[in-house]
Amino acid sequence: MKITDLLKVDTMIIDLKSVTKEAVIDELAGQLTAAGCLHDEAEFKAAILKREEQSTTGIGEGIAIPHAKTSAVRTPSICFGRSKSGVDYESLDGQSAHLFFMIAASVRGQYGSPRDTFSLIFIINGYYVQITADGGCYQRRNCCHY
Repeated sequence: MKITDLLKVDTMIIDLKSVTKEAVIDELAGQLTAAGCLHDEAEFKAAILKREEQSTTGIGEGIAIPHAKTSAVRTPSICFGRSKSGVDYESLDGQSAHLFFMIAASVRGQYGSPRDTFSLIFIINGYYVQITADGGCYQRRNCCHY
């Protein structure tokens, strides 16, 4: 499994406008809808929020990985978003999140198993993400700038 199979140019927002956790979820889900990845945006957002009720997906060090597996997903995808100013995402370390990777997993088909979803989370968690808008880069444990 490669992250490039799921993360495409049309599922990236380099400059998120959102300033709250709920607004980030709305903006990223809206991008997935605009890219044709979702059957039902409202159902997908409800699944994301249900997952967030269990515990935050703000894993710390500036990263959040909201994710849900639902039949609302047409095409398994990852939506990336970056917030320069940061958003209070109730992260485990109490710090603002700047980089968001929303995973949209389907109930059936490729990338639909729980193992696949966890694999994606681990792949994202360990990746170097090149931010092309300002030439900055982010490495999980060595932040240059967002």
